[in-house]
Amino acid sequence: MGTKPLITTGWPQRVQVFLAGLLGLPIETRKRKIDHPFLIVISITLMAAIHFIASLNNLALFVEEWGFIPRFVYRKYFLTVFTSFFIHASWMHLLGNVYYFYVFGDDVEDDTNLIGFFKLIFGGHILGLLLHTLLSGQYYIPLVGASAGISALLGYYLVRFPKRQITYMLFFFYIWIHLPAFAALMWKFGWEILIASATLGQRTGVAHWAHIGGTLWGIWMGFKSLPDKK
Repeated sequence: MGTKPLITTGWPQRVQVFLAGLLGLPIETRKRKIDHPFLIVISITLMAAIHFIASLNNLALFVEEWGFIPRFVYRKYFLTVFTSFFIHASWMHLLGNVYYFYVFGDDVEDDTNLIGFFKLIFGGHILGLLLHTLLSGQYYIPLVGASAGISALLGYYLVRFPKRQITYMLFFFYIWIHLPAFAALMWKFGWEILIASATLGQRTGVAHWAHIGGTLWGIWMGFKSLPDKK
């Protein structure tokens, strides 16, 4: 597939592309490298199953019990450092993370081995929790979600596949902007830093410092693996 110009117009041929564009989500327009991203599918299935089971009972209590609370990092023998990755506050929270995980994660899975893949997402998750603990000021609020690990995927993707094309829908569902992955994901990262800095110490609904920590880990892992790139 050739590189598209910066701006194009027209209606998408696939409904899923239109829906993603309508929601302001990034669209990876290239053909998939692998048909069966095993690690991605297993991770998504596990997150969805845990959220479904939690939703059948008391989701708020489940989040409080198994989410990561910075003031009590040692709870459950430090298990909440890991359980918090698989828990989500709502179906929309889960679906948003699943979208990014599936769209960008298949290339990353194909570019790493089993150990490298989980080192990437859980290393990003842990560094994200650390930055959130140090800088957010939200010491007693449970933090849940795979966002920091997914941010690590995006950071890695940014370094390893900087020229891949990412598409966004603009104005009236008819105009599309096509950016190289480096520009699109660096723009997202920049906004995270700006918002996190502007809301430093304030209570927000998004753990921006966790996202920043995850992205930094992913960028570092990406550069670390560059000499091995085929």
